Amino acid sequence: MSDFSGIVFSTVFLFIGCIAGFILMIVFYTDSVGCTTNKAFIGVNWTLVVVVSVLAISPKIQERKLYKIQKVFVFYVMLSCSCFVTNT
Repeated sequence: MSDFSGIVFSTVFLFIGCIAGFILMIVFYTDSVGCTTNKAFIGVNWTLVVVVSVLAISPKIQERKLYKIQKVFVFYVMLSCSCFVTNT
């Protein structure tokens, strides 16, 4: 039971990190008037993360450890943020 709770905790923690990363990208790299490219890029990235997260709930993918997908998402958010930093 402790292994399962550890996996659930790490998955939730990493998913919260992804949400925080997207919120920070929206706050710091977009504004209300312009930045349509950044808004579109953030929107597409967020959509992909949500779709893959929903797909990761399926039993076939859960057998292969859900928490690994969340690690990829955190790296993906970091990589996206890095693109915004070098673009501005």
